[in-house]
Amino acid sequence: MKGIYSTQVKEPLQAEESTMSFVQGLLGGLFIGGVVSAGAMLLSAPRSGRRTRAHIQHEYDALRDQLLESIEDAEEEALEKAHHAAADARTKMKALRHHREARFGHR
Repeated sequence: MKGIYSTQVKEPLQAEESTMSFVQGLLGGLFIGGVVSAGAMLLSAPRSGRRTRAHIQHEYDALRDQLLESIEDAEEEALEKAHHAAADARTKMKALRHHREARFGHR
């Protein structure tokens, strides 16, 4: 019985760790992509310095907005998955408690 219980409790935690790992990978990829894009832009700039800086600022603002939106989406998804995992854990705990009471009597 102990083995089943510990496996059932660990599954939601592993799912949450997997979600956080995904979010960290996504954010890291967006950051690295932004840095590489900015570097490529600087190297291939056909404009004057002033126009290039204005263009870079515009691209930076767009990338920042996109990144913030992605972070908010990832946060909402992670919270939703955490709530589902918690609800699933509560359901499994109730089932285990019911099974224990049916087998050993009310304690």
